[in-house]
Amino acid sequence: MDHAGRQTGRLESKFAAKMARHPETKLDICREYILLYGWIKGLNAVEAAQALGMTGSSTQGFLAETTLRAIDELGQRGFRVLDIKPQHVVLRIRADGSLLRLRSGNPAYALVDYELLEHAEESN
Repeated sequence: MDHAGRQTGRLESKFAAKMARHPETKLDICREYILLYGWIKGLNAVEAAQALGMTGSSTQGFLAETTLRAIDELGQRGFRVLDIKPQHVVLRIRADGSLLRLRSGNPAYALVDYELLEHAEESN
């Protein structure tokens, strides 16, 4: 184990394997990373589209719009997730079968799986 590995408790070989799986991400063995777990009620965007009875092009449009909204809102806050996909966007279906929406009319959502979250300034 090298000096950095001793400081963080990381094995250099395991860290190298993680870096190989995500070459687009700048990982630093000396940097501290956190792993958060929590349960969010709802369905991912793919499941929500199915629950709402969408098919074909309406499903594709809904998934694209939902994912792009999450990307845009993260970007407005100075962040991006390198592997964002519809399965990372959790939506809630109301008891009447409709999508829970914000006052703005946009779907209320939570974003999950921040494994590859980075501050936008770091990507420059």
